[in-house]
Amino acid sequence: MEPIQVCAIWDTEGNIRPLAFCMEEEDKKIKISVETVCSWSEEKIVGHLMMNFSCNVIWNGQRRMVSLRYDLNKHRWYLYKA
Repeated sequence: MEPIQVCAIWDTEGNIRPLAFCMEEEDKKIKISVETVCSWSEEKIVGHLMMNFSCNVIWNGQRRMVSLRYDLNKHRWYLYKA
């Protein structure tokens, strides 16, 4: 998995909410906005604590469900399922 750029906010209690992410598509960088975060969970994967976010996005005019992962150790975001 390659890291991606994500715009996210943290509330006063430290909870993370992804707002948008950028992807390369046909040699262009596109911004994809997160409509809603449907669920999130934490899990340990190969020694890394990860936060998994299931999100509804609009991608190329269609609503899609994607999974974003945030590596709490490396502070990096990944698009896990699109």
